[in-house]
Amino acid sequence: MKVRLGIDLRSGYIKKAQLLNAPVLLSANALRTDKGDKWKRLPDFGDLDVALDSGGFVAALRGGFKFTMAEYLDLVQTMGPTWYAAMDYCCEPEIAGDRDKVAGRIDQTIESLRAMLVMVKQRDMQEPMPVVQGWTPDEYEGCLERMAELYEGGFPPLMGVGSVCRRPVHGETGLFNVLNRIDQWLAAHGHSTKLHLFGVKGQALTKLRASFSDRVESTDSFAHAMRAQWAAWEARRSGDEPINRVDHMELWYHKNTPKQRSLWD
Repeated sequence: MKVRLGIDLRSGYIKKAQLLNAPVLLSANALRTDKGDKWKRLPDFGDLDVALDSGGFVAALRGGFKFTMAEYLDLVQTMGPTWYAAMDYCCEPEIAGDRDKVAGRIDQTIESLRAMLVMVKQRDMQEPMPVVQGWTPDEYEGCLERMAELYEGGFPPLMGVGSVCRRPVHGETGLFNVLNRIDQWLAAHGHSTKLHLFGVKGQALTKLRASFSDRVESTDSFAHAMRAQWAAWEARRSGDEPINRVDHMELWYHKNTPKQRSLWD
């Protein structure tokens, strides 16, 4: 199972990811200029495996996407990422507090994907990775059924699963319950589609590898940045020298990709 490091455009992150040969995920929000009307100048990523997310959760907190679908696709064509996620509408309780709001955001996710599939065909470019949305297992299944109508030849090889980073691992709406339902539905309909999980907690990775290695292709996390911020606060309080944020990223990556640790140790 591939673990993508969430990064921004600070050169330290990019250079360290290149040294680690680690796949990364960039959010479109981090690539917008401070004025918010154009994209930042992109660095040379070299051979780095870079994927692109539309940043739907942050967009929801800020009142909506600050770029159009056409602008997002312009960015994709400039970057040439390994894959890019469709512009989706997350369903966490702090964004969609009741079932009607969740249903509305699933509607938006489906219609956004429908429009994007038309637009990319007109541009003759690669299709986006669809992102299935919901909060309960039933809602994810309903979203899958509607998405299937957009893909007459079957789902693409990779599908994103949104609204998972802030949920518990177990329980009725826990990560494993949701994944079980998605896995069962895909298998019952003959889909070999793999899944990318956005922002899964590090402590869930071992269990994911054990239980869903045949279905989950990859996850991503920016948790290393939050840990670096906390460690910097602790260091200031104690008078110690804080560890560099890119070193925190490396430590986090080593810890959460145990099978690959021998490559750098």
